[in-house]
Amino acid sequence: MAPDGTTRTLHEAAKLELRDQRYADAARNLERAIAHDPTDAWAHDKLGIAFQRLGRTDEALKEFERSVELAPSEAVYLYNYGAMLASMGQTDDGISVLQRCLKQDPDHCRAKELLDKTLQTQTN
Repeated sequence: MAPDGTTRTLHEAAKLELRDQRYADAARNLERAIAHDPTDAWAHDKLGIAFQRLGRTDEALKEFERSVELAPSEAVYLYNYGAMLASMGQTDDGISVLQRCLKQDPDHCRAKELLDKTLQTQTN
C-alpha cells in the first residue's frame, strides 16, 4: 500500500533529520508515523537507526526486528537487524539474519563484509 500524505510528510521530515544527525527529532517523527500506521516497516527500520544513534540499543533492536517482521524479504532491513544483533554480541543470530539478507540480495556488499568479519571473530 502506498503511503498517504501524512505518512509521506513524516517520512520526508525524518529523512532530513536523519541526514542532519538530528536523531531525537527523527525519532519523534518516526514514532508519529508508526502511530499513524503501525505496519510501516520503513518507519520501524529508520526508528531503529535513530534509536541506535541515540544509544538506545534495546529499543533499536526491537524496531529493526519489527521492520523484518513486517517486510521479511527487504534486504536492507535484514542487514540493519543482523548488524545490530552482531554488535550486541548476539553473534549466532546476527550471522543467521545476515545470511538471510544475502539470500535476498547476493550483491549486498556491506552484508558480505560484516558476515565475513563476524564469522572470523567467532572462530578466533
